Amino acid sequence: MFGLAAIQPLPQETPPLAEVRLTGITTFGGKRALLSIHLRTATVTGVVTVGQCVGSVTVLAIDEAAGSVTVDNLGTVMVLKLGGNTREHFTVRRAGA
Repeated sequence: MFGLAAIQPLPQETPPLAEVRLTGITTFGGKRALLSIHLRTATVTGVVTVGQCVGSVTVLAIDEAAGSVTVDNLGTVMVLKLGGNTREHFTVRRAGA
């Protein structure tokens, strides 16, 4: 009668992934990962164990022998390796895949 259309939901914007760099691994006092996380507005560093979070990044596993740390970055699982954050130093897969 009035020519009204159904309201379309707004698209859900996914926040950008934080840039995560593995800066070190220590086993002094237990396995710990040294992370540098570059967010949109700031850089946060942390020394974390498995299960701990820094911002939106959660540490899932630490493999000191391989020099790698597995993290969950907003639902994206990343395997970070010592030596940088170039494409050959990390792999990405969606959680649950």
